[in-house]
Amino acid sequence: PEFDPYGLLAGAMFPRNAPNIATSLADSKNLQVLLHGTLLRLPAGDAIVSLGLADTDSRIDNVARMGARRRVADFSRNDANATASIELPLTSRSEDVLGKLGDFSVNAHALVDHLSDYGQDMRRWGYGLRWSPLTRLTFTANVDNGKTAPTPAQLANPVITSTGTRVFDYATGKTVSVTSISGGNPDLLASSQHRFRTGISYKPFDQRRLSIVVNYTDTDTRDPISSLPPATAALQVALSERYIADDDGDLVEVDSRPLNFAEQKRRQLRFGFNDAHSVDGFFSSASSQPDMTRGNFQSRSGGNNAGGDTGGAAADAASVDQAREGRREGGAGDRDFG
Repeated sequence: PEFDPYGLLAGAMFPRNAPNIATSLADSKNLQVLLHGTLLRLPAGDAIVSLGLADTDSRIDNVARMGARRRVADFSRNDANATASIELPLTSRSEDVLGKLGDFSVNAHALVDHLSDYGQDMRRWGYGLRWSPLTRLTFTANVDNGKTAPTPAQLANPVITSTGTRVFDYATGKTVSVTSISGGNPDLLASSQHRFRTGISYKPFDQRRLSIVVNYTDTDTRDPISSLPPATAALQVALSERYIADDDGDLVEVDSRPLNFAEQKRRQLRFGFNDAHSVDGFFSSASSQPDMTRGNFQSRSGGNNAGGDTGGAAADAASVDQAREGRREGGAGDRDFG
């Protein structure tokens, strides 16, 4: 009653809350060895094999200060894995081995991943084929199966509690202030994935590097790891322990830490074209070497050159991303998309 809104404001009227601070320090060391070359000479061509060994040490040190409370969480992981892939040519036009069928090859890959903190090995395996009935036309198909463990960050990120977070409550149609909880979840399970991919690449011209590509991917993931979607009414009922409401039905707390969902299905159809042109002078000499290097990198690492991205920059980015993905999955299953 004694407060004068037109008078001077004293600092004592605005007490400072204790700060909430979370720090996370991550260190990683990695060593990789890759052997790639011809295993043996077949009538239709060289049998190409890739063998890889890798070892990674990771450590995360977390400290969270929430008012007067202090939480310390340290996490370390050693990730040792071995990969193997092989490609076997069965028919060949250039070698005159069933040349009327075109160029046909099969491939397979496998990966074993041992995680020191997880109690079980992650395994991936797959197989595929590549068929080029005509010089300008190529069909590919690949199957990949395997398990993926949660990342150290998903397991061990510091738990942070933030007050006054504004969210929209779909159940009541109102925007409310809630206490938000974020961070890692140590109870996450590994996710299992089955993926089928097929693609077509067609080059309509001999002299131009123009290719028309169509790719279809069908992915089925069990126990996928994801953060919470928006707080719909149905989701609040299904995950009542993650969404806390008061007696009036208004949200007061949301726990947005990642969790395992039952299943995720994804179907993707991508189509487009890739084209490249040379320009006389500086640009042609500058671009020739990266093109050759990128081609060698794809053949070694399993790059997919039929990604369906349009434009030169998008095609280059897709080549690098898909080469990395091929290396993670063992190489042979993806390199046939080139």
